[in-house]
Amino acid sequence: MTDKERILTALVRELRTTFCLAKNPKGWGEEHFEGRGGSGVYTHFAPWITKLTPGMLVLCETMMLNEFSIGIVVSQIASDTCIIREIGTSRECKVGNENFTPIIGMSEEKLLEGDKYLFRIKLLKALRKADDYWHRFGGVRFDGDKAIITVCERYGGMLSGDKESVPYEIEIPWSKRASIKSIVAAMLAQGFGKREFVRKTSETTPTPSDTHNSKNI
Repeated sequence: MTDKERILTALVRELRTTFCLAKNPKGWGEEHFEGRGGSGVYTHFAPWITKLTPGMLVLCETMMLNEFSIGIVVSQIASDTCIIREIGTSRECKVGNENFTPIIGMSEEKLLEGDKYLFRIKLLKALRKADDYWHRFGGVRFDGDKAIITVCERYGGMLSGDKESVPYEIEIPWSKRASIKSIVAAMLAQGFGKREFVRKTSETTPTPSDTHNSKNI
């Protein structure tokens, strides 16, 4: 599948879940979706959001169907005018006299495109090669030329009878030329597989470095 096909397919699947679970289709607001889904909210349309930010996925409501009907915001010029980028390409279009409906709540990892998506595939293979059992992938976010990887413990340590473990993060360089072997070496150099997991207790509050919140993809 192309990036665009993959992202739009994932979008439809997530919106279906939201539709099936929603009980009050009238008067929806942001609070209706809080605390739901793996990302904290179910994927949903948010027409009450009028200030659009770069990277936001939006639906252009009234324009004829074309490659920019669902796209990614590059910049907002006015309330009814935006520069929209086609999903999976660098093509941009100035769309004016339009109503834009943001689509939010979708995992940002599912919106990865191009080299970052391909690196994520290599990363998953590298994790399986480095440890195919006890350590689990908790997500990745990108910050410039760095990839910040969240590492989780299988079952969260529950099988040992201890309290749930806190995931940790490691930071490695990333590039489209990175090999699986080099990714494994970089992870091991950062302590992957050697670091002990901290147990959650009533006194333990996860810090931003302990938890995964994908940004800057």
